[in-house]
Amino acid sequence: MARNTDDIRVESVQAHRKRLLQAFLLGGVAERRKLDNGLRSMVVSVVLAGVACAACVGFSFVSGLLAAPAVQNPVTVATTPSPAGR
Repeated sequence: MARNTDDIRVESVQAHRKRLLQAFLLGGVAERRKLDNGLRSMVVSVVLAGVACAACVGFSFVSGLLAAPAVQNPVTVATTPSPAGR
């Protein structure tokens, strides 16, 4: 029986030390939850912003490639001389 209570006490002290260390490094439980939620939101926002920027750059690149042949070979429109002369 004495051995069992010693093991329980050792495990209890280890858990307590672990909680104290986490509280010292990361702050209280309420603060850690706020930090985790805010950090997750920030990471998701940065990823979405990166995807949006990549889409804009890709669209600009493709539209530039499609517009390049039109600039190199402009279509000429035949004009008729006006009857007034000049």
